[in-house]
Amino acid sequence: MVLAGDKRLAASINGMPHGAGALQNGFPGHHCLHFWQSTTHTKNKPDAAHQVMVHKAAGMLHEYLAQLEPAELQVAMLEMAGQGETAILRLGIRNPSAGTDPVPPVKQIKNIKIWDQRLVEEGADCCIAEYKVSVYFHGDAKEYRKKVTVTSRYDSQLERWLLEPDFISQLVR
Repeated sequence: MVLAGDKRLAASINGMPHGAGALQNGFPGHHCLHFWQSTTHTKNKPDAAHQVMVHKAAGMLHEYLAQLEPAELQVAMLEMAGQGETAILRLGIRNPSAGTDPVPPVKQIKNIKIWDQRLVEEGADCCIAEYKVSVYFHGDAKEYRKKVTVTSRYDSQLERWLLEPDFISQLVR
């Protein structure tokens, strides 16, 4: 939260400095503070991960995830997997079968970078997209490039989109 006069504004900040050398002030980069609908340096649209965290800071995470379109939810959940946000992932994934929890393998992931996406199928209650991603694992300096298929299904009881959990196993294979 950022205090501006008597108002509190929900915000998200980068966890690590980035953009080394951008400013000549002896600091190895800079931090960016993101607010609702703020954009990044390189894109003219809000960053999915920061928007999730802004809504979490505002106490509106559940409402935010429930209103996302299927492709937006897919990107947000891939970003959350890349940040190890298992509690948030559980909010966006359909109930796992046979009592297994698909989220713990995410703890192996250090970061995910999405570098391409393609819509495969879109219907009234199903959306399938393919993402080309780079996955980085804790304790491993290598970049693993993968193609991941993510399926969203509309849950009429909850009246919102949820992801099928199988994309997580594709990330850690």
